[in-house]
Amino acid sequence: MSRPKIKTALLAAFATIGLLTVVLAGYAIERMGVLNANVKEVATDWLPSIQYSKEMDTALSDLRIAYRDHVLAIDDATEADAAKSVVTEKNRLIKAAADYETLISEPSERAVLKDIRDNISAFETSGRKMLDLSSQQEDEKAKLVLSNEMRPISAKIASLIDQIVEINRIGALKAYEHSQTTYSNTIKLT
Repeated sequence: MSRPKIKTALLAAFATIGLLTVVLAGYAIERMGVLNANVKEVATDWLPSIQYSKEMDTALSDLRIAYRDHVLAIDDATEADAAKSVVTEKNRLIKAAADYETLISEPSERAVLKDIRDNISAFETSGRKMLDLSSQQEDEKAKLVLSNEMRPISAKIASLIDQIVEINRIGALKAYEHSQTTYSNTIKLT
């Protein structure tokens, strides 16, 4: 049996090295695509979801303040301003919930958002009752509605918003862990 010529052997060796380089480069590029998808998921889903949930939380707090300002109003102008703030903050809360809904990626988020909306409706119903009493200068009764009806509902809404934040925190953490695993495996193989 004859030995291959050096030219043929070198050509085969370089071709093998070249093919291996192309395969590893292709694998690395594909894995970079996976990493990019993880970063995109965090940037376009998890972080904006947390932003909108925090907007819901802030709007809820501002809405509670607007209702309190109505009860505490000492003249008609202050009462009217508070009533306008109630409408503004209620719309802001509803918009934040609608914005959040566009980013839902987990069934549990949809269920929690439904509970939030149901509680917002109950809060709004009690709020109308409180505003009517406050407008009729029945401030003590209005304060009772605010304290006994509206406070527990708003606490429930805040708790539900915290659940949404936690769902998104866990989702972002999973995306991060997946990207770290992908990165680690890519480094090991290349």
